[in-house]
Amino acid sequence: MMFALKKSARKDRAVKLAVAGTLGLSLMYGAAQPGYASGLDAASTVIQGSGSGSVSESVKARPEGQESMDSGQMAKAKISKEQAEQTMRKLFPILQQAKLDSVTLENTNHVPNFNSGAIAWEMRWTISHKSNSSASFSTRVDAVSGEVLTYTTPYDREDNQSYYPPKVSNAEAEKIARQIIEKASGGKIRQAQLVQEDPNFYWGEPKRLFGPVRHHFSYHIKVNGIKSVENVQVTVDGNGEIRDYHRRPANSQYPAASAGIKQDEAEKLFKEQDKLVLHYVPADWSPANLHEKSKWMLAYVPSTVAIQLDAQSGKLIETPGFGNSGSVYADIPAATEVFKPHQGGQLTAEQAEETIKAAVAVPSDFTLSSQRLGEDYRGGKGQMWNLSWQKGQFMGENLNAVVDASTGEIRHFSFFKYPRHILGDTADQEAPKVKKTSVTEQQARDTALKLIVKLYPNAREELKLINAEGLRKADNSFGDQEDRFQYTFQSFYKGTPLLRNTVTVSLDADGKLSAYHNETVKLDGLGASLDLLTAKISEEAARSSYHAELKAELTYEAFIDGIKLIYKPLIRGGRAAHVIDAQTGEIKLLFNRDGGLGAEQTSIPADIEGHWANSQITTLINYGLLKPDPDGRIHPDSSIRYGDWMNMIRRGVYGEHDGYLRSEEKHFADVQEDSEFKGGVDFFVENSWLKANPGNKLNPGRTLTRGELSILLANMLKYGKLAEHMTDDVRIASLKDSDKIKNKGAAAIVSNLGLLTPSGGRFNPDAPVTKAQAAVVMMRLVELQGKTDTAILY
Repeated sequence: MMFALKKSARKDRAVKLAVAGTLGLSLMYGAAQPGYASGLDAASTVIQGSGSGSVSESVKARPEGQESMDSGQMAKAKISKEQAEQTMRKLFPILQQAKLDSVTLENTNHVPNFNSGAIAWEMRWTISHKSNSSASFSTRVDAVSGEVLTYTTPYDREDNQSYYPPKVSNAEAEKIARQIIEKASGGKIRQAQLVQEDPNFYWGEPKRLFGPVRHHFSYHIKVNGIKSVENVQVTVDGNGEIRDYHRRPANSQYPAASAGIKQDEAEKLFKEQDKLVLHYVPADWSPANLHEKSKWMLAYVPSTVAIQLDAQSGKLIETPGFGNSGSVYADIPAATEVFKPHQGGQLTAEQAEETIKAAVAVPSDFTLSSQRLGEDYRGGKGQMWNLSWQKGQFMGENLNAVVDASTGEIRHFSFFKYPRHILGDTADQEAPKVKKTSVTEQQARDTALKLIVKLYPNAREELKLINAEGLRKADNSFGDQEDRFQYTFQSFYKGTPLLRNTVTVSLDADGKLSAYHNETVKLDGLGASLDLLTAKISEEAARSSYHAELKAELTYEAFIDGIKLIYKPLIRGGRAAHVIDAQTGEIKLLFNRDGGLGAEQTSIPADIEGHWANSQITTLINYGLLKPDPDGRIHPDSSIRYGDWMNMIRRGVYGEHDGYLRSEEKHFADVQEDSEFKGGVDFFVENSWLKANPGNKLNPGRTLTRGELSILLANMLKYGKLAEHMTDDVRIASLKDSDKIKNKGAAAIVSNLGLLTPSGGRFNPDAPVTKAQAAVVMMRLVELQGKTDTAILY
């Protein structure tokens, strides 16, 4: 087991994490699309082999409708399959022990403007582990340049136990990462060309305290001396071995590096165009926390959050549909047909299906493939029907929809069709003709305005249209076959917008509804808390402090029509968006690794300097398990609560993704869906470290005692039953307060393991556990990994 979870719980959590990750990306880059799996591209030749270099060729079977790679494309390959194999085995020693199962010459048409028309050798490997298991994986080498494109090896607990503390530090791992990039590119990328991505912008894999140590690095590559769209990501484990390597080259032409306007002129234009407007902003973007009243703040949002500048023309480039402070809002006119909530109990699956069909013309050749009742992916308390329709069997078109099971409100639906290059079309084939719109902009906008009132409750009171122009030209390189219209509506509360709370209505070329995405948070119960938030900092003061930090960076960026030279706004040297707290005046990251909003931590809290647990507390702060209070202090000698320990452990296992993992089950009477301890309690119950009792209260807000902590630790180590038979431990029996210890076996286990030890001849089972003590015990537990018969926590 990767995590010590029940099989069903692990499966559900994996699905929820994948969904949450997709939704998170959709917030940043638009509507979510299904991922593309390795091996779904058009391919021509497969060579079955044993890894010895002796291989036989055969034609790879492919779904009906896919065409084989033509001889002209195959002739482009300058690197042989033998050379590609030799490159991989030389660079990555672990492949010396792997069996090469097949080699495929394939197209790499995965992303517009990247690898378009390029070809690569895909090698599929199998490796055996000491645990008598085996795993398969694939790697890619560019068949023209010889550069390594992808390499990922599966992890095995017996083969590589790179636990904390790692043998290789982060700084040492970065040296290894930079060296492998230069070697894997055949010297085409020099280390001097690498620009490390802003860690607040590139999240990568979550930072986990438990489990194998992983150092993640992401770099942009300089082209013409300027940061380009090309990217390479490397993962180095705690033992210094390369675990992942992903290179994303660009096939589009780069414009000249000479900008039409200077950097200081760009900065001046950014400041002149910048507008600061008050928004309600979630302090934590995790779905589990969006509905918590304390998780919102009032902040000034700069329009530079969503704009860039064409370095040649000086023209502003604005992110469409962001709802930034530079947007123009329009009221929604009255309509005769408005949303009417469902009456009479929870919707059945059939009623949910009819709700969708009443709003969308589901094609007759689409078959309903799944209906599932689940939780609200945006963290609400209600349940949602998730429905899918499918056309065809393999890589066919599909329609996905989400309906509120209580009200009948449609929260999401979209059609999806795989892009033509994924289905096997190549750059040499003629692209399908783009269908042009048959309705005018005005007609499409009028349709969208009528639909939003019909689909969204209280649309006229809560929403406004962002900008008026909705026409979106087809991106044929990505498989779009028709122009369309897209209109975004911003959510407001009493005249103030809620950042990134939007609804998007998409229409096809004929003006018919084709997609609907509701990313708003329901305001039920939040209004009273939002009313308490008032601005104490003036707009001018906020602008002055923000502009003092605002700079411009010259960089390349990919757009539908190619790569452009642009200026991007920078704050404190990073690309990540910032806002200004309207109550304190602090400049805060809009999205940080925690998924939350907060001031950047530039130094350790003052109240832990010189503290006996300084090192352990600092580590927990760095991993997000402890966070400074609003006053910037940790208060290390204050006690923690029973539920705090559970939350800390959960965060140590899942990292920043812990807020996206939720359970629908109710395990205790006083741990409701909106409880701050819900996630931690669920995690402990699902791992059998805590026995659920829905009819009784847990009281997770009580102060955690040393006796309770010893029991939790014994259970986490899977020694709970053993503890029941260790009631006569001599060491524990000799303690002065032995008679006060309720679970002597648990105390004996954690004491003998050095996790929680007696002091002055006493165990002090009723003494509260402080943050400092919790941090020390946590790090002792972390360093115990790999030294027990069963895995700890992962």
